[in-house]
Amino acid sequence: MLAEATSGASSIILLLFLSIAVATDVVQHRISNLLIVMMLSCGLVLAAGLLQMAGFVAALQGALVGFLILIPFYAIGGMGAGDVKLLAAIGTFLGPWGVLVAGILALGLGGILGLGVILWRNVARGPLPESLSVPPAQPGAESSLTLPYAVAIAAGTVAAIFGFDAFVVSWSAVAVL
Repeated sequence: MLAEATSGASSIILLLFLSIAVATDVVQHRISNLLIVMMLSCGLVLAAGLLQMAGFVAALQGALVGFLILIPFYAIGGMGAGDVKLLAAIGTFLGPWGVLVAGILALGLGGILGLGVILWRNVARGPLPESLSVPPAQPGAESSLTLPYAVAIAAGTVAAIFGFDAFVVSWSAVAVL
């Protein structure tokens, strides 16, 4: 949506936002609301400024589609609210069809990453990498297994923006984590 109107500049802006989201999710296990508000605002302003009302409406529709893709998983406790809001913010840049593709790819990647974490935990029986584990909420409780889902969302978004070749490259980068 915006990438064509900005000759790809909006994709660079989106990728910068995604980099920050991934870094904070991996390190702090959260995505800042301030970052989400900045992403949403930037996507909406760019869409409205460059594509007038049609762009603004498409950006809003993208945010809604992004939200609706992940909200069921949040509702059952499968992911954090920051992940849901992140995909909604991505929708303002990609529009409804672009964020649908990114969301479906992110769900697939998240499933693969989750399976990898489970296998690591059950087969290797070694300690999890620090970025994939969270200390227990209560002393004496067993630690819970979490996945910084912004990684899967970012990889799905990169694949949606740049196509399959970039998907393979981003997946290789994710595998290194």
